[in-house]
Amino acid sequence: SAIFLMSIEYLLVSSFNRALVITVLGYQVRQTLEGPQLSLFLLVLLAALLVLGLCIKLILFGRRNELALLARVGWEWRFVLRRILWDTVRPALICGESGVVIALLVMVATGSPPGILSSVALVLGGPILGALLVSSVTAMPAWQEIKRAFSWK
Repeated sequence: SAIFLMSIEYLLVSSFNRALVITVLGYQVRQTLEGPQLSLFLLVLLAALLVLGLCIKLILFGRRNELALLARVGWEWRFVLRRILWDTVRPALICGESGVVIALLVMVATGSPPGILSSVALVLGGPILGALLVSSVTAMPAWQEIKRAFSWK
């Protein structure tokens, strides 16, 4: 949610109405803030993905017995991987959607509501982007745990 709110803020600042930037000083301040804000956004995104990856590894470490049991009772590795991915993507979709709703409510409350097309793109694209990021971070640790579980078979 925090990353999504920061990205919305970055989009609002980068698409700031030029008619409001009247003075040269205002334009220079806007140019000065664009680079650091994008750097901060990328840094926070990287930190969030690292924390997510560590949490996924801990969760999978706690589920080793469950994965080994699924391997012993005859589940195929594809279905186990699909189950792990679904267990991580489902909360990402829910959190992504709630982050979009919060961001839209904040924009409406501050008096700068986005257009209909932007709102629809955010409602659809935000959770999907979050789910893609989560699944990309989850894939490698999940594959490692599945290999370990299915080697016990």
